[in-house]
Formats: sequence, structure tokens, C-alpha cells
Amino acid sequence: MDMGQNVAPVLEEHRDKVLELGKLVEGEIVAAGDVGTKTDDLFLLRFLLSAKMDVGNAAEDVRKCLEWRKENIEQLRHVKENGTLPGGELFMKYQVVGYAGELGELKHPVFIVRVGLCNTKGLLKAVEHKQIVNMMLYNSEISFQICDQRTRESGKMVKMVNVIDMYNMSLFQADRRFAKCVGESSHVSQFVYPQLLGKAVMINVPTALRYMIKFVNKLQSKKTVEKQVICPAQKTHKLDASTCPFISDFKAAPTLPDFLGGTNTTYANTLLPMEERESTKHIQLDSRSSRKFSLILAKGETLPPLCEIEIEKGSIFVSAKFQDQVLIDQKLITSSESLVTLQLKCDFATGGTLVVECFNETKSKVPFKITLDTCEFAPREE
Repeated sequence: MDMGQNVAPVLEEHRDKVLELGKLVEGEIVAAGDVGTKTDDLFLLRFLLSAKMDVGNAAEDVRKCLEWRKENIEQLRHVKENGTLPGGELFMKYQVVGYAGELGELKHPVFIVRVGLCNTKGLLKAVEHKQIVNMMLYNSEISFQICDQRTRESGKMVKMVNVIDMYNMSLFQADRRFAKCVGESSHVSQFVYPQLLGKAVMINVPTALRYMIKFVNKLQSKKTVEKQVICPAQKTHKLDASTCPFISDFKAAPTLPDFLGGTNTTYANTLLPMEERESTKHIQLDSRSSRKFSLILAKGETLPPLCEIEIEKGSIFVSAKFQDQVLIDQKLITSSESLVTLQLKCDFATGGTLVVECFNETKSKVPFKITLDTCEFAPREE
């Protein structure tokens, strides 16, 4: 079904097929209960369209979809309620991805992957294969919830547009293990999220990398590959993307970020290069209050994380804990000490969450700056 096409006429045209499919999977739908989305006629139509109106194949995919959604229902509820990846902090630490821009009046959402800026090898060392696949699928759930809601509100099919920005990408960044993660998530998405992907647009593609794309495509589902297009636009971080026919057709430049040749300069922190992401927070702590700051550390961390505090006026107490181990207990820091670097001594190699808590026990507000970040990632032992 095309992006922006009216749903009602298509649903009416295939009413008999929808009813037939509904009867075939009625028992499974009732047994599954809450699966995080409506399981109505629109839900069934998506499967029929992707199965080219083969009711038997559509029924098989519906059953697999219900089973997967039931197994992952807690994570899917988190996505629906919060619009974020459940437990995705560590995953996002290595990825330069995010939503930015919308296409046309129906606001087809645009999800961008800045492949050349992602730390794929670091991700593979820090996160297990299955978890990477799950994070990709949970991200598709975010896209599905957005598109499904807009489809129901407009009566027209709203689909996801993935933009793969390959600027600064080299062959040395390619990794077969990550390609397998992409391939596996693609095959699961085929039966969990039918009719979700509108287009996958590759932009800033170096000629030398086109053979690598062919390799990755062999691992992905056929339907995903069929929706791929390679945009002729190059160097969009310096030039506008007027040479991209897809962007021009939708008049999308005002909503797309500047590094894709658009005019939008405000977008998610997760789309910034790793070195440009803000790790310093400016805080004003109210009287007799506290704030917690957390940092997820990957397994294999060998250097202690960096924690610096600078008090502009007044004083605060600071505590730090890694997992269940107390590292600092009620340390007093005052404005007279200038910049203070906390000495965090612990075996961080096991991986886990570092929590730093700041307390203001005075009657006045205390403005301060805190920097909490990792110093360096070392490969974990295989």
C-alpha cells in the first residue's frame, strides 16, 4: 500500500478477505489478550497487504506476530508509555541515530542512522547479539506506534522513512556480526510490523561501499530490500539536498537536519557525534533537596569514569554508589574548592550503573556544574 493512500477504500475492497482472516486467527487474538496494539480490521489488513492477499500466509504471520508481542509485552508497554527504548541507554551510547523531520502533510516520520559516526565495534563488545536485535525491534515499535496513530487519525496510510546517512563511512567500519543483527531484526520486522516501512533512503553513499550494501542486503528480508533507494546527493553536510529526488518531492528540507542538507538545526542529542554530546549539566539545587545522576558502564570498563563538580556558590554533599557498593559517602564540596574531581575507586569491569547523588542541606539555592562521563572504553575479554 502506498504512503498516503486512503485506507477506507482498500479496506472495503478486501472486506471478505479481512473477515476470513479474522475468523482464522480469532482464537489466537483472544488468547493473546493485550499485545500493546489494537488487533482490529486495520491490523489484519496490514498482514493481508504484505502477504499479497494470501489469507493463509497472512494468518501465519499474524500468529507469529502475536507470539512475539506477547513474549515482549512488558518492553512494548514501556515503548508505548514512554516513547523510549527499554533499557536502551547502553545501546544508544554507541549509536548516532534518532528521529528528525517529517515528510508531507501526513507527517511520515523520518528516522536517521548516521552510520559513519556510529561505534559499531564498541557496541558489539558491550552489548550481546540478542539485545542488539531487540533494541532494533523496540525502535521499530516506536515507529509503529507513531505511524499507526497518525494513520488512524488521518484515515491515510502513514509509513516510516529510514534515512541511512553514510557520510564518513569506511570499509573498515563494516562488521559481519552487526550485519547479522540487522538481518535478523529485518526478518522479524517482516511479520511483526507489516506495512510499516515506506522507504529506506541511503544518502552520501561512497562508490566503494556499494558492494558492502549488496552483502548486507543478502541478510535482510526481500521486502525491506525492495524499498531501498540510493540517493544521488553527496556531501549534504556542506551542500543542500536538492539533488535528492525523494526529499524534493516531499518538500522536506525545512524539517530535515542540516547535516542532510535541510535547514533544521535543532534535533535530538543522539544525532550528534559522540564527541559533541553534552556530558556537563548545569544544575540549580533547591534548598534542602537532592538530585541523582546515573551513568551506565559497559562490561570491560578498565578506567574509572570521570566525575567533576564545580560549585558556583555555597556547598553541597555528594555520595556515589556503583551497584550496591558505596564509593563516596556524604563528601562536602564548597565553592572555595573550585573544580573538584571525585576519586571513584572500584572494579568497574563487571559493568553496571554508577549513581551520583548531590544534596543541598542549606536554606539557599546552590548553582553548580556536574560532568559525568566515561574516560575510555577498553575491549572486553572474549
